[in-house]
Amino acid sequence: MVETFGQALRRLRGSMSIRELARQAHCGKSHVSDLERGRRALYRTQAVLYLAAAKLATRTGDHDLAWIAADRGQQAALAADAPVLVATLRRQIACVFHDTGRLADADQVITTALDALRRDGVQDEPDLISARGSLHLLGAMISTRCGGLAQARQQFAAAADQAHALGRDDNRLWTAFGPTNVAIHTLAAVTLDDPMQAIHVAERIDTRLLPAPLIGRRVRVQIDLARAHASLGEDATATVHILDVAHRAPQMLRYDTAARTVCSTLLGRAQGSTVSVLRAAAKQAGIAA
Repeated sequence: MVETFGQALRRLRGSMSIRELARQAHCGKSHVSDLERGRRALYRTQAVLYLAAAKLATRTGDHDLAWIAADRGQQAALAADAPVLVATLRRQIACVFHDTGRLADADQVITTALDALRRDGVQDEPDLISARGSLHLLGAMISTRCGGLAQARQQFAAAADQAHALGRDDNRLWTAFGPTNVAIHTLAAVTLDDPMQAIHVAERIDTRLLPAPLIGRRVRVQIDLARAHASLGEDATATVHILDVAHRAPQMLRYDTAARTVCSTLLGRAQGSTVSVLRAAAKQAGIAA
């Protein structure tokens, strides 16, 4: 005979107290919750791995791979319900657009990412502050390249506010965000238009405050100083800085467009013993002499 729902319930009640029924129901709900937490943790790990891959591909100039990794990471972060990771990966997508000259697309991605953070209402904590601040920094660089100086100043001011809120130099989610990184980006922006001012800005940057692994950020200051001095015709000083880059971070000279351009320019104008020294550095970096 087929047991009705009422009969089954009466039989169940006869063998199990209401308290036990409640406990079993809670355990079932907890099991589902545990599965959901596990699923989100898995997607979060996947997103972080894609972020690392996108960072590395960006650094080596593999823009196609960087875009694919960042986009897949973004999808994983969305599945993980991790808005800060989503924002960080969208910044990597914007980096690809920035580096390939698609500035309007890069700016749109930055705007979308910042709007999403505001809309999600995520509580301020170090990862969020770093993600938001690094978005503003990239936005400032995009505006600078587009000639929107007023917008660039607003973005730099917003980034400085976030750096102040963070209160230290850090490397949350590999953003390298903090007060010193804001100063380094300011230097990079100033170098484009006012090399003399860039030199003054650089004098106030203490890269020793950066976390130890951030060699690339320290070397970035040397690259921008080399560009500034080369623009002013001070090739001897520029050469000192570019050789320091070659010594401390040879991969930067190999993959960074600005560093390679400065090295080529200096080599083309070099005379005397400087020629052989620069040629050796250029050869090491794969730059045609």
